[in-house]
Amino acid sequence: MIRRAALGLVAVFAGWAPPAAATTPPTTPASTPASTPWVRIELPGGLSPASLTAAGGELWVGGRQTADARPAIAHGGAARWTAVTVQPSTVYGEEADLVHVVEAPDGPHAIGIATGGQHLLPRWTLWAQDPVTHHLVEQPQSFETFGGPSAGGLTDLIATPDGVRILGIWAPNSSWYGTALWSLRAPDWQRDAEPALASTDDLQQLPARVGLLGGRLVIVGTIARFDVGGNPMSQQVVWVQDGAGAWRAVQPRPTGPSSNGVLTDIGCLADTCLAVGGETRTGPSGWHLTLDRVDAAGRVTALTMPEIPFVIGADQPRLAVSETAVAVLSGTDPVLHLLRDRRWTVTARPPGRVLDAEIVDADLYLVIEDSGRRALWRAALGTI
Repeated sequence: MIRRAALGLVAVFAGWAPPAAATTPPTTPASTPASTPWVRIELPGGLSPASLTAAGGELWVGGRQTADARPAIAHGGAARWTAVTVQPSTVYGEEADLVHVVEAPDGPHAIGIATGGQHLLPRWTLWAQDPVTHHLVEQPQSFETFGGPSAGGLTDLIATPDGVRILGIWAPNSSWYGTALWSLRAPDWQRDAEPALASTDDLQQLPARVGLLGGRLVIVGTIARFDVGGNPMSQQVVWVQDGAGAWRAVQPRPTGPSSNGVLTDIGCLADTCLAVGGETRTGPSGWHLTLDRVDAAGRVTALTMPEIPFVIGADQPRLAVSETAVAVLSGTDPVLHLLRDRRWTVTARPPGRVLDAEIVDADLYLVIEDSGRRALWRAALGTI
């Protein structure tokens, strides 16, 4: 999903708590089990959605066609949608599922995935808008750009003031898998030199998603320390980039010898990012969802939210943010946790696994996969 610039979460967080108690919620979360008016969106060309991005007051949806499994993309909102012609140029492009989409000043960009080869490994494809035809056109890359023994997968795509960047996992010289970024130096994608994000013999760093905060990148994911006295379990981490491009790793919560944690999604506005994930807690409650805030200065604060179970290995919590609302979805639990006016509410949502979420104007959109079929759902925030 794209992390769009806006006015900030002023209306949501104003008066949340004084600085000395920034993690204390102002009110007790409320529960409203009444049903909500969710509408299933029929997309043009039988598009089976996989990814969302909000830009210019409308929604971009990437995925593949249901009938012939070819890549597909559309944009619009509510009941008005326009399909964009997609032009693949490789065998794997013909079969690509557009799992990451962003809107940049030069138009939409996308990452597609298919499987192939002797071991049925992921085959990544890159896409961009043709400036003349406005079609979404495949950008063929060499196999070694994202494949081979060093490849660990691509996890996100983001538009920055300096161009589109790709976030993924890479093992330089076939060593340890770590966090990597790619930049487009047309027509080729090239991996950037980011040694601070690479894994070492003592530290593994793995990314999930990336956001944009004041023109700087913010990456969420996990780390594990293998040095003497370190914690070999996965732990939550936020990598914050400063104005000079240097990286700083911040762990939002204290960790112990038996703690586990992951961060799985991030949503950013102009002056604030929120990150969602899960962590273990001592006692019978086990895994639960977490919410963290990254401010304009790069400080990371752990926020208090309702107690929500987290199923490790199954859940990929998703997040959608706007100037007035925050939606948190556990991934598998068929409820929606919504923060508005400094107050949490809990309501039902369509069943299935949440793949992506976005807020456009006053509507919340969800991509949900249920029984192997994917669909786009919409609900007006004022009715939830």
